[in-house]
Amino acid sequence: TIGGIKMIMGKKLEDIELDAYSPESGMMFRWKLSDHIGKWVLVVFYPQDFTWVCPTELADLASIHEELKGMDVEVVSARTDSKQVHMAWRDSEPMLANVNYPMVSDPKGDLAKQFEVFDENTGFALRGAFLVDTTGVVRFADITMYDVGRNMEEVLRKVRAYKYVEDNPGMACPARWDEDKSAIEKTLEIIGNVGEVISWDDYE
Repeated sequence: TIGGIKMIMGKKLEDIELDAYSPESGMMFRWKLSDHIGKWVLVVFYPQDFTWVCPTELADLASIHEELKGMDVEVVSARTDSKQVHMAWRDSEPMLANVNYPMVSDPKGDLAKQFEVFDENTGFALRGAFLVDTTGVVRFADITMYDVGRNMEEVLRKVRAYKYVEDNPGMACPARWDEDKSAIEKTLEIIGNVGEVISWDDYE
């Protein structure tokens, strides 16, 4: 099976070490998932280098990278190509000029399998984005099939929401929540009266 969202949510991840390419330094290095323990990390899988949709997604991810860093969230992309192919693609595709986050090489799909996005039929990873908290537990998963790219602004919104509820125990973020909208205090009194707390204008 592929895309096991139910299995990955709340999962404590096992450590793994893989080759990676750093566009920021221009160097190859050994990447370990455990390097991110104590930090939030957004892990973004995509199917292939040198394709049509993937460079648009990675460019979109690059556009929110600085804001994520400002929230103390690290960013990693991963694909089953080699680190050399990552480097060649990053350096030749104009759309990737602003990509400066690590590009992890997962040739056997071991990392993709741990995140439940490895497609045994193709040997590719599905389009998956995962927010991993400071303890190495997956807090949200966004998985899609191959032909439709993701909107990284929506991924960013979810990151903001999870960071907000982490920093504000007892609060919850409703649909369409963002920093300019009200969160909900999880009290019994509000149940059945949510419309008294949140303006319906937010949903029109």
